[in-house]
Amino acid sequence: MRHPAIRRHRAFTLVELLVVIGIITILIAVLLPALTRARKSANSIKCQSNLRQIAMGAFLYMHDYHDQMIPYVVNTSTYWPQLEVTYIKDQQVWACPDFPADYIGLPSANASNYGINYDHLANSTNGTPQPIALSRYRASAQLMFFADTQYSVPLKAKYGTNSFTAGFLRTYCPIDQAKLNTTAAKYLATNAGMDFRHNNMCNVVYLDGHCGQVSNPQVVADDNDLFDYYARPN
Repeated sequence: MRHPAIRRHRAFTLVELLVVIGIITILIAVLLPALTRARKSANSIKCQSNLRQIAMGAFLYMHDYHDQMIPYVVNTSTYWPQLEVTYIKDQQVWACPDFPADYIGLPSANASNYGINYDHLANSTNGTPQPIALSRYRASAQLMFFADTQYSVPLKAKYGTNSFTAGFLRTYCPIDQAKLNTTAAKYLATNAGMDFRHNNMCNVVYLDGHCGQVSNPQVVADDNDLFDYYARPN
């Protein structure tokens, strides 16, 4: 009586395992940078979506207030994000995905990662000066409205800058800051308080509602009168 042959399964040799591991390592090394770039690109797209919604909230506010520019602060402590909460219900809008990881607070209007163009645009503080009509601003397609801003808390101890719960709630025109002789001003003159966290670029939304990116040199140079320093409303 003949017994059926027994198949013997051949095991991998050590050399074969090392070859497989080497191939997997090479694939990871090749794919990981692409995956990292894809993640950063997705974060930047989400950030720009946030900025568009924040700008839309401001436009809705201004529509309800006779098209006057949204003020920076009213009643001493009510800053512009709180003025938009009626129009923005999603709290995640206030949080940039690439905001510094050491900030662990929850997204909210009280902890915005974005700032408004303050010095020559939304500079009304407690009614002084009076907000200007939106229609009087020229070159709205190149005039910055909102932007990524830096995590303000650690910078206060280091440079004496203003401190907010999370990001600066305003930008600082570098031309104005360069005229001041304080430690805070010298620092802000180099970056306007803006954060270049998206592959060394800062996301901004302009006064006409479209989004873009600017570099640190462009900001310092006030490229295309980004801060409306040279142009004045009609």
